Amino acid sequence: MYTSLASSTQFQTTTLENLSSDSPANEISSPSRIAELAQEILGHLGNASQEIATLNDETRFLSINARIEAARAGGRIGAAFGVVAQAIQDLSGKTTTVARTLSERTGAALSELARISTCLGTKMQGEKLTSIADHIIDVIDRNLYERTCDCRWWAADESLVNAFGQSSQQGFTHASRRLGVILDSYTVYIDLVLCDLSGQVVAHGRPAQFCSQGMICRQSPWFRRAIETRDATEFAFESVHHSHLVSNRKVLVYAGVVREDGQLNGKPLGVLGALFDWESLGQKLVEDLPLDHDEMQRTRCLLIDQNDMILADSRRQSVGEPLNLLAGREFLSRSRGFQEFQIDGERTLLAFSTSRGFETYATGWKCVIMHRLDDLV
Repeated sequence: MYTSLASSTQFQTTTLENLSSDSPANEISSPSRIAELAQEILGHLGNASQEIATLNDETRFLSINARIEAARAGGRIGAAFGVVAQAIQDLSGKTTTVARTLSERTGAALSELARISTCLGTKMQGEKLTSIADHIIDVIDRNLYERTCDCRWWAADESLVNAFGQSSQQGFTHASRRLGVILDSYTVYIDLVLCDLSGQVVAHGRPAQFCSQGMICRQSPWFRRAIETRDATEFAFESVHHSHLVSNRKVLVYAGVVREDGQLNGKPLGVLGALFDWESLGQKLVEDLPLDHDEMQRTRCLLIDQNDMILADSRRQSVGEPLNLLAGREFLSRSRGFQEFQIDGERTLLAFSTSRGFETYATGWKCVIMHRLDDLV
């Protein structure tokens, strides 16, 4: 029993939605919101301190004028007026000192609160992005494990074995129809191609869509690797590439050898290649992240292989190119995690997860998420 990509994608959607929430309660209580409030209070405090200082300056000016008038008046009235003027000036000085002390102490506390809140927000965001990366790479491994089973199972299909036994056009036409029936149920594949041992395509499941009949595949990595397998328990694989067999669409290919009588160690008769639609899995996963619009604007998600070649890019910029990441390269040698780096001159949170495998299969790939932090408080 093999689950389809549709069911796996539904699993992905349901699970990833639980990793984030746009509810007002979460937004209000988030560390970034606390940091924003601390900065807002700090601004209000600074404004209030400035207003107090302005008022004290005016008070001192009035006090000086009062003392001048007291000196002019002379006598007891002038002396009494002078005492009041001095008291006002003293009170103004004390108010200035208290306001300055309050501003310094409260300002320092609020600045520290904002710093802690920002650090906490970054940590929470890093954990969230790492969890997303965990799930994406797990979905990849689970889906592609099924592809390894498919190609080996279908290579033992009676119609394919008999087609080589009959070695007639009628037999290969029947095999093509059988491959078409399989494709109708397994829509994650673009086509299934059957090659003889010379690498020539003798049958395929989508003759109305593609003209691969008669094409030669003997130089294709998936074909060469399949020919080298020792028995029906082994399979061949070629990573993401544009295939001429399906009008240059982007595919992964899993291949198994068709063997005599469908036996485990039967004599090789041909090779079945299953051309998996990479756009429907890899590209969809890196683009459909459970982030709000603002987060998505500051986020780039990549899938990379063991050689750091980019297999999928949420921005569709660098697929097929090596990941050029000087900062964080050593960090990515770990199994998973997150850390802040300067990337292209911007504060960036780098989160990633490495394939842990599923059952007997592991891609060894990584999901890497880069999130710009410049807009955070």
